[in-house]
Amino acid sequence: MKIIPLAPNRQCVISFAVLLKFWFQTNKKLYSQVHKIVIREIQPYYKNKAISLGVKYPLNGTNSYTLRFGSDPNLNQQNHCLALDGVFTDVAGVMRFYNTPAIRDQEVATLIT
Repeated sequence: MKIIPLAPNRQCVISFAVLLKFWFQTNKKLYSQVHKIVIREIQPYYKNKAISLGVKYPLNGTNSYTLRFGSDPNLNQQNHCLALDGVFTDVAGVMRFYNTPAIRDQEVATLIT
């Protein structure tokens, strides 16, 4: 079984302010909603980039998990996302991967604001 396709991936790490970390720890529903927002912001970036390059019907994906502590046993809640660094699309019944250009610093700044 293949869980992660053989394709380039990009790791995104989202860290939160200390006060939010404690709030998230006590309110799992809130953290779940914030986690969904993070994913909803990352995925359209790749789809829109592919569409601008002429790819029809782009499909992308992310795999994410929450890290709750650092090298010390302290609360250090972070969201780690592994995003396909491109998109898949159906070409004559075969899924084909298209790389997207590397994300630039300005694009990262736009995603996080």
